[in-house]
Amino acid sequence: MDELNQITEQLSGEVKKASGNPFAKNLIAPLRLVLVWMHGVNQKLMELEQGGKHG
Repeated sequence: MDELNQITEQLSGEVKKASGNPFAKNLIAPLRLVLVWMHGVNQKLMELEQGGKHG
């Protein structure tokens, strides 16, 4: 799970860096949506892992 969070955070950083590039503008908006989705998936996986340990 930590590896997934690290990848997501690295991608977030790259998107932030690229958002200043006017040529990448059309690509950044969809990538931001993917990152929001990835954060949600990571959160749900963490909840499932914690529920499995306690249940």
